[in-house]
Amino acid sequence: MKKLSLALAISALTVCAAHAISITEYIEKFGPVKERNGVINLVDKDLTSLNGIELITKEPETIKAIDLSNNKLISISASQIEIFPNLERLNLSDNQLTSFPSLKLPKLKKLKIKQNNIEILSDLDLPELRKLKAGNNPIHTLSNLNFPKLKKLKLKGNKLSKIYKVNVPSGTKIKVGGPAKALFVEIDVTAENIK
Repeated sequence: MKKLSLALAISALTVCAAHAISITEYIEKFGPVKERNGVINLVDKDLTSLNGIELITKEPETIKAIDLSNNKLISISASQIEIFPNLERLNLSDNQLTSFPSLKLPKLKKLKIKQNNIEILSDLDLPELRKLKAGNNPIHTLSNLNFPKLKKLKLKGNKLSKIYKVNVPSGTKIKVGGPAKALFVEIDVTAENIK
C-alpha cells in the first residue's frame, strides 16, 4: 500500500513538471492569451518563464495590468516587463522569484511580489507607485528605493535587517510585523516633508 502511494506521488510530480511552460509554449498549446480592457490575466498557468511575453499583444502600450500570480516563475528580466510602458498594476505574488529586477515603469501604481523567495529589493525608482506588497519573502535588505508617492508598504513575514537609501513620503503606512519581526541593523529612510 505504501509503495503504491509513493508511486502515485512521484507520478503526480512528473505530471506537474511536464506542465511547467514558458509563455511561448503556453500560446502554442492553448492559443492566444486574451487581453480584456488592458488587462492580461495569466494566473495559475504553471508558467516557469516569461519568454515570449512580447507575443501576447501587438499593442503593448494598451496594457494597464498584468497578473502573473500563482505560477512557478524563478526569474524575470526588466526587458520582459518594460515592453509595457503604460503598466499600472503588476502582480507577481506566489511565484518562486529569487530576485527582482531594477524596473523602469514610470506609470506603475501597484506592485505585488508577496510569497516569493526574494532576499534583496534594491535599485527601484517607481515615481507613481502607491502600494507595494512584498510580505512573506526572505527579504533582509531594502536599498536604493525611490517611491515618492507611496501610501502603503507591506513587508510582514520578512527578515529585514538593513534599510538604506529608501525614499518614501511622510505618512506612508509601513507594516513590518508578523511572524518574522525585523531586527534592524541599519536604517536610513528619508521622507519628503519631515518636520
